[in-house]
Amino acid sequence: MSENPCFPTQGELVQFTFDAFGLLPRKSDSSDEFDETSKKSFQRLLQRLGDEEGLLLGNFEKALGTFHQLLASQIADQEVCDVVTGALRDLYRSYNDMITEEGTFLAKHLSILYFGFSRAMVTMVESAYFRSLQNRLFCRYGLVPIEPDWFLPEIQDGPEIIWPLARVMRWIYHQASSSQTQFHYPGKTPESDNFIYERNLENARNWVRGESLPSLPGLLSNFAQSIRGREDEMRDDPDLAESIPLLLLVARVSTAVCREVHETYGLEILTQLTNDCSDLVRSLKPEVTEFKSEIMNAKGTEDLSEIDAHTWDNAYAQYMSFFYFKKHKASEALKRLSAASPANPFKPPIIHALTEKLGRYPVLSQLYPINQAKRWNVTEAFKQLLLRGLDLKNNPATKTSDSEEFKQDLRSHDLEDQLSWLASWVDAAIAYRSEDYSAAMDLFEQAFEQAKYRAGKAQYKLVNQYLEACAKNDQKRRFKKGVEWARYLGIPIRWLRDKEPTEENLDFVFYIFSKATYPQL
Repeated sequence: MSENPCFPTQGELVQFTFDAFGLLPRKSDSSDEFDETSKKSFQRLLQRLGDEEGLLLGNFEKALGTFHQLLASQIADQEVCDVVTGALRDLYRSYNDMITEEGTFLAKHLSILYFGFSRAMVTMVESAYFRSLQNRLFCRYGLVPIEPDWFLPEIQDGPEIIWPLARVMRWIYHQASSSQTQFHYPGKTPESDNFIYERNLENARNWVRGESLPSLPGLLSNFAQSIRGREDEMRDDPDLAESIPLLLLVARVSTAVCREVHETYGLEILTQLTNDCSDLVRSLKPEVTEFKSEIMNAKGTEDLSEIDAHTWDNAYAQYMSFFYFKKHKASEALKRLSAASPANPFKPPIIHALTEKLGRYPVLSQLYPINQAKRWNVTEAFKQLLLRGLDLKNNPATKTSDSEEFKQDLRSHDLEDQLSWLASWVDAAIAYRSEDYSAAMDLFEQAFEQAKYRAGKAQYKLVNQYLEACAKNDQKRRFKKGVEWARYLGIPIRWLRDKEPTEENLDFVFYIFSKATYPQL
C-alpha cells in the first residue's frame, strides 16, 4: 500500500472484500456466473472504483449487486446471505463515518490498522452475532465448533500459525469420523483412479498446510463433491452437511483477512488482533446466552425455532434496546472517569465495579477503542500546526507571506505531506478573498484532491468551496465530478442536501454558487 497519509478509498475496500471472500471464480473453477471475459470486465470496474475513476455511485452499486449475486450463487440460504451483506453494510457505515469525521496523519496501511483496532473489530463482532441471532441461524446451524473463537487463527508459541480454514477443515474431518484422504477421496484404495477426487484431495492438503487459498466456488465445490461421494455416511449426520458451507465461508474470509494482516503488519499485530477479537467474542457470548435463556423460560420451550416470528422479533427488539442501554451507560461512565482523572481514568477496581454492574461486554466494547486509540497519539506539533493553518484559512487578514511562513514550518516539522491539503487551502482562501476566482479554483481543486480520505470533517467545507469556485469559473464538468464524489462519500452539498441530483437541481445549485460569496471560509 502507498505510504501517503490517508485512509484507503471506499473502492479499495470493495476490492479487498471481493478478494477476502474469494467470490470471483478462477480458471480451474466451473462457473455459470462469470466466464473469463465477464470476470476481466468486472475486475476492471473494481480497479476503476479503487482508483476513483468513472461513475463512482453507479460502479459502487454495480459492485454491491454483483457481490450479492455471486454470494447467493454459492450460499443457498438467503438468510445467511442477508446476515453477511448486513454485516458488511454495518462495517461500511462505520468506515464511512470514520473517513468523513476523523482526519488521519498516518500512512495508508497504518490508517486502516487504526480503523481495525478503533472501530472495525467491535462493529463486526456485534453485527455478525446479533444479525445471526435475529435470524435464528443457530436453530439451523447447531453443529459448529464449540470454541467461540473457532473462526480465528490458532497461534502457537513457535512460528506455526494454524489458519481458520485449516482449523475448520480438520474439525469437519473429525466430526465426520474420517481421515482427510477418505473424506476427499471416498473409498480410496491403491487401485483407485478418480481424477476429480485425486485433485480435490491434493487441493485440500495444500489448503490445510496453508500453501494456497482457494476461491469460494472452488472450496465449496470440493466439499460438495466429497459429501455426494460419502452420501451414505453423511445421511447419518445431516446437521454436519448443512453447516459445512457456512463454516467454510466464514473460515475462508477470516483466513484471507488474517493472512493479509500477517503479511502487512507481522506476527505481533496478528496475535494482538486475534487475542482481542477472541476476548470480545467470549465476553459477548454470555449476553446472547442470557437472552436465549430468558426467552426459553418465558415461553416454556428449549426449541427456539418453535417461537413465532412476531414474538421473536419483539423479544429481540426489547433485548437490543436493553443491550444498547447498557453500552450507553458504560460510555457515559467512562467519559465521567476521563473528565475526573485524565491522567489515569480507568483504574482496575473502578472498571471491575462497572463490569459487575453492566456486564463485561458493554464495558469492554466501549473501553477497547479508547485504549487502542492511544497507540496513535497525535504529536503536539501536528495539533498546533493544524489549528494554526485553520486559523490562517479563516482569517481575512491572512497574506501570502503568512502562508509561506506556514509552509516553511510544515517542512521544518516534517509535516508537509500530512498537512499539504491545509497549506493549499490557505492559498485558495487568499485567492478567493482577493476575488481571483480562476486561481482560487485551481488551488481549491488541489486542496480538495489532497484532502480526500485524510481531512475528516474539514472535507465538507472544502468540497463545497471547491464546487463554488467551479461555478464561479463556469466549470460545469468539474462541478458535477465534485458533486459525484461528495455524494459517493455522503458529504452534504449546500443547496442540494437530500434532493435528487437532477439536472434542474444541479443547475440551481450551480447558479447559486456562481453568485454567492461566503466571508467565512
